[in-house]
Amino acid sequence: MSAQTNMPWAVYRCDRLTRGATPQNEQLISGHLTPLEAMHEANRLKRADRAHSYTVGPA
Repeated sequence: MSAQTNMPWAVYRCDRLTRGATPQNEQLISGHLTPLEAMHEANRLKRADRAHSYTVGPA
C-alpha cells in the first residue's frame, strides 16, 4: 500500500474475490471518517465496476 490517508477507514479495490479468497493487488481508493461512509462508497463502486472487488478496512 503506497498511498496514505489520515482517515481511519478506507475503501480498497482488489482483484475479483471468490468465496474464501484473500484480497490480491489491493489499491487504496478513498479514505473515510466512519465505517458506514466507507461501506456506502464500496457498495456504490461495486455496482459500477463488476470486474473488481471492493473491501473496507483500516486506512
